[in-house]
Amino acid sequence: MTQITFTTTTGQLVTTGTLGQSILEVEGYYYFSPDRVNLEGFIKAESAYTCPIKQSSCDYYYTVGGDGQKLGREVAWIYPSVNNSLFKKIEGWVGFYPRSSEGLVMESV
Repeated sequence: MTQITFTTTTGQLVTTGTLGQSILEVEGYYYFSPDRVNLEGFIKAESAYTCPIKQSSCDYYYTVGGDGQKLGREVAWIYPSVNNSLFKKIEGWVGFYPRSSEGLVMESV
């Protein structure tokens, strides 16, 4: 079983879980059960993105630099509701890229 952990570059645990249990892999991205994710200290984007495939909007989240400003591009996202039944399983789950990002470190064992 694959264990995946995301931490900030300052060492704050963001999430950890096991692929196929508390983590779903959908379209090459990792979606974590929301009860396993700590987005405290992250910045939510001011506007939502609408995905034409999922027919739903999602909220993006950014890590924060020492100056209190967002770093680089988004590192996580949430679809509060999903209209396409093929993707209903990720509704409310927190998505992450399958790699490290600016301000976020991914480890897989």
